[in-house]
Amino acid sequence: LAGFEVRYLGADVPTDSLVAAVKREQPDFLALSVTMTFNVPALRRAVERIRAEAGDGLKLGVGGGACAWMNGLASSLDALTATDARGLVRAVQGSLGVPA
Repeated sequence: LAGFEVRYLGADVPTDSLVAAVKREQPDFLALSVTMTFNVPALRRAVERIRAEAGDGLKLGVGGGACAWMNGLASSLDALTATDARGLVRAVQGSLGVPA
C-alpha cells in the first residue's frame, strides 16, 4: 500500500528457506517479527545467517512483541524497528530514500 512490492513468507519460516528466499529475491529490505522472547536466539541466528550468506548490505527491520519487551534488541541486530506497521513503513522509506 505504501508503494512497496512485498513477499509475505508466513510464520515460522525455517532459516534455510528464509536464506534461500533472500538470495533468490534479493530484497532491498527484510522485515522479521518475533513475538515470544524465547524465540530471540533463533532470530539472532537467522540474522547472522542472512548477513553471512546474503550480504551485509541488506537492510533489516524487526518487530513484534519480543522487541517491545526487550529494549535494544533491534539496535543489537543493527535493524530498524517501530512501534507499529505505519512507523516501520516510514522508517523503511527513510532508510531506502523512498519518498513518502
